[in-house]
Amino acid sequence: MKSWTLLLTLIIGAASAQTATPATPIIPVPSVEVANIAGTSISLEQFEREFNLATARLLNQQGSAYSPEAAQQFYPARGDILKQFVDRQAITLEAVKMGVVVSDKEVKDETAKATQSFPDPAALDAALKQSGFQDAAQLEGLIRENLTYRKYITQLSKRYTFNTTVIGAYYNTHKAEYSKPAQACVKHILLANADDAAKAKARLDAGEDFAKVAADVSTDPGSKTQGGDLGCFAKGETVPEFDKASFEGEIDKLQQVKTQFGEHLLVVSKRNDATVTSLKEASPAIQKILADGAAARFTQGASKRLKIVTFPERVAKEAPPVPTPPALTPTPVEPPKK
Repeated sequence: MKSWTLLLTLIIGAASAQTATPATPIIPVPSVEVANIAGTSISLEQFEREFNLATARLLNQQGSAYSPEAAQQFYPARGDILKQFVDRQAITLEAVKMGVVVSDKEVKDETAKATQSFPDPAALDAALKQSGFQDAAQLEGLIRENLTYRKYITQLSKRYTFNTTVIGAYYNTHKAEYSKPAQACVKHILLANADDAAKAKARLDAGEDFAKVAADVSTDPGSKTQGGDLGCFAKGETVPEFDKASFEGEIDKLQQVKTQFGEHLLVVSKRNDATVTSLKEASPAIQKILADGAAARFTQGASKRLKIVTFPERVAKEAPPVPTPPALTPTPVEPPKK
């Protein structure tokens, strides 16, 4: 994953209560008004900053960095992006009116979590620009908005309770989510042929560390950097020969298996029995899922409960035309001399 995508996939969690400052979803900027939410104006400058973030998110999902030139392909969607921005701001405004507050410390703490993987300010600044942010302050504003939304959902969800019939119906229709099949936890070293497998086995028999041998010679790029560890998996998730060794072979004993991928030296570290979470055990989590879902649906109506006017024609912008290549003028050819 590109480093800049971390800035557009923020994990916003609840934090302890501090001296709180009400969330400010919109910073007034004197400009052309592109929308008005219950008397609060949204300017063209504010929309342009949001457009940059929205297009950067789409570009990052495609594995590309943001640039104004790359964003031009999304000009036809500017009206839709305006609507999404307005809807989100309506929810934030409603949350503030309902008394939701987010402290400056909470914002700083979440910002630190979101940016801790960057080695220095220069690397962070580069990632911000590739993610469509104007500056770090804009990142903090987005984090404040997300924290406000999560707190609002938490506050609203307390209004909703569901009886055992509703919870039971949810459990029955999602039963697979509460059932965990038996699993085998395995590490392996994949070799191209039997000769290579024999050399690797000799190293293991001599007492070398499994992870080191895997890192040195395994041809499985997905596991060699993890010491050959494949994690735990259910029966049927691997090819039949590997499956049989994983679920029937002795635990902690080196096995050699040939599959279509090559020769495997594998060790089963443990097996986990199948488990089922009972309705009683699952009920508190299901109650929260249902309550959060009901709260989220309620927030979606914010744009209908507030008086909103939008001016999509003021954000309309056409992508610049693709330049027509110059016509090629054929070079005249002189007739051969007689």
